[in-house]
Amino acid sequence: MKPKLLLNLVLLVVLATLAGVAFYEPGKEEVKPVHLADLDVDAINRFELTNQESLVFEKHDAHWWLASPIQAPANDIRIQQLLNIAKAESQAHYPLKPEEMVKYGLDKPQAVLKLGQLTLLFGGLEPIDMLRYVQIGETLHLVSDDFYHHLLAKSTDYVDKKLL
Repeated sequence: MKPKLLLNLVLLVVLATLAGVAFYEPGKEEVKPVHLADLDVDAINRFELTNQESLVFEKHDAHWWLASPIQAPANDIRIQQLLNIAKAESQAHYPLKPEEMVKYGLDKPQAVLKLGQLTLLFGGLEPIDMLRYVQIGETLHLVSDDFYHHLLAKSTDYVDKKLL
């Protein structure tokens, strides 16, 4: 075999090995995603959403009802979307000091979701990645803003549109 060809083959093997090591990153532990809350949403039978209105939802016979400000059957799919917000993936989380609440728009939250004992406060947007600030207890989370429109919907948007 010619020496140049042999050198090229050895360099190719070395390059492939280095590329494999760089791609698979041996020794690096896979980071598990952190969710806003470890909550069994199927166990929830009543919850509250406060935005421009104060809404109360209750589950009766496996179906959701809007209990306040009006009483009407609720759209189960829309309710499930609200409940699944608690399972949203937290991109980052930090301890929150009370004096920082204004900075994140949490002193006057745009929406508050109370799921049993768990209260989620939704503040402003982080300006670089456009992630939503969410407070749970004394922790500040940054989450994708994909669900925010569900939190701002009016009570009539949650009413089931099927004829009774």
